[in-house]
Amino acid sequence: MTGKKTVVITGATGFIGQHLCAALLQSGHAVRAVQRRPGPVVPGTETVIVDDIAGTTNWPSLFHGADCLVHLAASAHRRASAQALNEARIYQINTAATLNLAKAAAKAGVKRFVFLSSIAVNGSHTSGRKPFAADDTPAPQTVYGQSKLEAELALKGVQRDAPGLAIEIIRCPAVIGCKAPGNLALLDRLARRHVPLPFASIQNRRAFLAVDDLADFIHARLEADAGGINTFLLAAQDLISTPDFIRAIAKARQTNALLFPFPASLLRRLLEAANMRDKADALTRNLEIDISPALATGWRPKLTIEAAIEKACAS
Repeated sequence: MTGKKTVVITGATGFIGQHLCAALLQSGHAVRAVQRRPGPVVPGTETVIVDDIAGTTNWPSLFHGADCLVHLAASAHRRASAQALNEARIYQINTAATLNLAKAAAKAGVKRFVFLSSIAVNGSHTSGRKPFAADDTPAPQTVYGQSKLEAELALKGVQRDAPGLAIEIIRCPAVIGCKAPGNLALLDRLARRHVPLPFASIQNRRAFLAVDDLADFIHARLEADAGGINTFLLAAQDLISTPDFIRAIAKARQTNALLFPFPASLLRRLLEAANMRDKADALTRNLEIDISPALATGWRPKLTIEAAIEKACAS
């Protein structure tokens, strides 16, 4: 599928979406951004406004002349307290909307569907086990991870019924880049405000991914000739501990990290007692990922984790 393509992107105004739009436009592709409300887009992007991104959304002219669809839009609330309040909405956006989109894309003759899933499908951490791999038995620990798994299973059903639609599923860890949301933004704010953090005793090894490398891989899969359904796990080729991650942010911000020792096991128990098991895992446990199938495609992550942090902070 080489040559200029028309690529439809949901979540195009988000953190990852804006980087991907810019990369695809720079490569000469036409980009059609799906938005729920008018907002800033990368110059040169065509926009389509929809009322909502959900299982009942009607996509009238979205796929006219489109070759590929990249589905980035998602509800990413992972905290257990948020899950209890928003569970139905999470499934509506992450699962039902994905199925609806894939069916509509197949009916319209779209040739390739790229779905940004999550490493949360595999589980929450790899402490005490081997790195996560694409062929692992899924073990999501959150509603978010379960909703992404069910979307993946739904896509497999669509592909069986519509073999002309090639489907690419991408699972990745936290993505580093300018204006990255969530826990990465929080850690950046804490480091810049010189907040003392009880992370000095943590000795974990965690995977991350630069947004530029994610955009490169998605671009490569849009150009691929592979059919059927393929699942890839992505990450940078190095790992970093939580305290070294904070130190890297502080270094990039030309300041000092204020870390003090505190037993990691006690920190984990305190966070779990506060209904923050996801943050306990993210801060204290390992997350290692086998990216060998992605490397076998010829893709190589260009940025180390520290280089990705430095670039994000400089932007």
